[in-house]
Amino acid sequence: KQKELENQKVAQKNLNNSNKILQKTQSKLNELNKNKEREIQIFNIGEEIKETEKQVELVIEKLEKIQVDLKIETDNKDEKQNELDKFSSEKDESWKKQKEYQKVLTDLKSDASMENSKVINFDSKRLICTDQIEAFYQRSKDYGNLPIVTDELSEEGLQSDIVLTTKQKKALEPVNLKAIEEFDIIKERFDEIDMRRQTIQRERKAIFDAIEKIDLEKTRTFMKSYHEINREFSRIFQKLSPGGSAKMILNRPDKPFEGGISIEARPRGKKISSLEILSGGEKTLVALSFIFAVQEFYPAPFYVLDEIDASLDGPNVHRVSMLLREFSAQAQFLVISHREENIVNADRIYGVAMQQSGITDIFSVDLEDEAKRLLDLEDVPIEQN
Repeated sequence: KQKELENQKVAQKNLNNSNKILQKTQSKLNELNKNKEREIQIFNIGEEIKETEKQVELVIEKLEKIQVDLKIETDNKDEKQNELDKFSSEKDESWKKQKEYQKVLTDLKSDASMENSKVINFDSKRLICTDQIEAFYQRSKDYGNLPIVTDELSEEGLQSDIVLTTKQKKALEPVNLKAIEEFDIIKERFDEIDMRRQTIQRERKAIFDAIEKIDLEKTRTFMKSYHEINREFSRIFQKLSPGGSAKMILNRPDKPFEGGISIEARPRGKKISSLEILSGGEKTLVALSFIFAVQEFYPAPFYVLDEIDASLDGPNVHRVSMLLREFSAQAQFLVISHREENIVNADRIYGVAMQQSGITDIFSVDLEDEAKRLLDLEDVPIEQN
């Protein structure tokens, strides 16, 4: 019995030692499992970091591309603005010169009219004087050929003839002996003024030709832009309202800058009507069609749209959302919306909420990253006990 008790104690001691070893082994195993889990977590974090770095690189590339596109658009805009300013400046300068030339021309016409009147007056006087001199000369010749009959003339008759001749002589006075010389001077002045008038008329015609050329080029550019935007406007409206149609109409096609532009739209299942009598949702579709038509013709890199879907029903919200998705390949759109259709089709969502009174929180979610994360979670194996 004593030996059995000793054997039992030894067995109990061995059992206790085995339990201690088992516990230590289990502890080491648990620690190894934890270390393995940490390694897995570190590996996953490393993969996430690599993925994030790739996404950052993509974002940087997109940002650089957007900056390049923005610079190109800005340069194009500045260039077109400079051309427009140049045309406006040339037009203003042409109008200014035209007014100056018009004033000079008016003054010259007035001076020429006055000088012409003087010329006519002097010429008339010269002719009168010439006629009077010729008549006087002729009469003197006639008197010179008369026979002198002194014996038949009385002293009273001679005195009467002297008085009459004196009156006739005074009637011819004053004889301006410089009239011909003055006429030549005035005629020279008149010819000089007339030459200046002709020069001003030629310059005035050149100015009007330049203005006409600028107006023709402006009209040509405007009509080209109008037709292209109108074509895109009709196409986009048909996408937003299948079966419908819309177009822009010039109020004065012959003089487009003296009239406005009207819009006629025919939503699906309705008659053609003006913009004023359309419903709120239909007006929204027309306005968005026009905005995107302009964007197609003269694209901008960034747009802000504030609750454009507020007046739209579900199908129209879907079509607008698909159109935004299509145009987002060319530009960035910041859309403020409460509609689920627009939210789920966005690349990134920014939420604004008041978690605590007076404190506004802003959070963002990248839907593409979130979708990848959910797919990764679905691929994680589930341990079974």
